[in-house]
Amino acid sequence: MFPPSASSHNLNFEEKDCLARFIALTSRGLEPVLHDELFKLGFKGLKELPLGGVEFESHWEGCYRAN
Repeated sequence: MFPPSASSHNLNFEEKDCLARFIALTSRGLEPVLHDELFKLGFKGLKELPLGGVEFESHWEGCYRAN
């Protein structure tokens, strides 16, 4: 199944509440900065990764917002 389009506003209740895990990539050493930015944007389940990224939980709309 492909993710809904960024402009999709007709998601049903179940799709909006279904969270997935995503990874936001960054340059090595900037993981704490990215972690803080994602935290301030309200993302949950944050976990810094050792080689340039932060894992987070979100729905697809949040994934688009993080990018």
